[in-house]
Amino acid sequence: MRRFVVSVRLRRGAGKKVREILREGPPFELEDTSLERHFVFLCGDELVFLFEGDRADEEAQRLLKDPRVLGYVSGRPRVPEEVFGWERPEPLEGLSFGPLPGPGDSDG
Repeated sequence: MRRFVVSVRLRRGAGKKVREILREGPPFELEDTSLERHFVFLCGDELVFLFEGDRADEEAQRLLKDPRVLGYVSGRPRVPEEVFGWERPEPLEGLSFGPLPGPGDSDG
């Protein structure tokens, strides 16, 4: 799965309206995209979008061209560079690397 982040500045005074819109969800149908996850963060006059999915970058570019989104954006979108990432690994059921025997191990 790919992760793609985009940061955009909002037009002056658009923050309140954007917050209202996003509380109801994005102005497009997420089910119609290939995205697996999508988050939006608002900080003052800046929006940060996180797109996750196999074609996250393509979806981001397509969605950010939507006039319903562009009407609130000022300037060009910026793509931050990922410089660090960490994810907790999913535990593997029935597998242990601990010093004690686990389920199904025999005493010899």
